[in-house]
Amino acid sequence: MSKLHRQSGQNIRDLAVTRRLKAIYLFISAGLVAIFPFFLVASVNNFLKHLPSLNSPQIPIPAIKLPIIVYILFIFIALGLILNGIYFWQRANQADQGAEAEEDIAKLLVPLHQEGWHIEYR
Repeated sequence: MSKLHRQSGQNIRDLAVTRRLKAIYLFISAGLVAIFPFFLVASVNNFLKHLPSLNSPQIPIPAIKLPIIVYILFIFIALGLILNGIYFWQRANQADQGAEAEEDIAKLLVPLHQEGWHIEYR
């Protein structure tokens, strides 16, 4: 869209949407990172159950376990992603406030527009 035909606050609203999408992406990533080690252990153990050489009744199937430090590491990574997501969500809220202020100013400038002034939103 041409910059001459933009509405007041539109650019900042677009920025807010971009920031909210980043925040949502980070929240989803945090959830996936948090469950990844559990999924990995379950997948490997399930794979080992289906191996024909280990499927005999005389040989017990070994269960793979990750050290607790691996789970803690993934939890800290997930917390970092959540904190980053919260940061972007707050920045989106600030962008919405700025867009609202710009729209309020545009309402105040309507009389100038009626007198022939041209207002350009960048």
